Amino acid sequence: MLSSYSIRRQYFVGFAVISVGVSLLAIIPTEVLQTLPTVCVFKNLFGVECFGCGVTRAISSVLHGEFQQAWLFNKFIVTIFPLLVFYLTYSYFKSKPNKNITSLRMTPDQ
Repeated sequence: MLSSYSIRRQYFVGFAVISVGVSLLAIIPTEVLQTLPTVCVFKNLFGVECFGCGVTRAISSVLHGEFQQAWLFNKFIVTIFPLLVFYLTYSYFKSKPNKNITSLRMTPDQ
């Protein structure tokens, strides 16, 4: 069984890795990402975009405020971006010592 410290550490590592990735996407212009070759195995093998193609460019577009462009890159951005924000928030609070995300709930006596 994992210790409390080990679990917090896993959440912190996940938070840190995704935060760095999102920060890089916020810094790098979306146009630069469009010039890079695709790493999608499905597209490279079959020549057809999969459901995940364009997600990186879509997240970059959202971070730059280009919502219509993000929608054109990948329609799933409407679901993926809120989940990403939720995961980052959840991981942040779970990585804090003696903090539990459930402790943030409002109870009737508060």
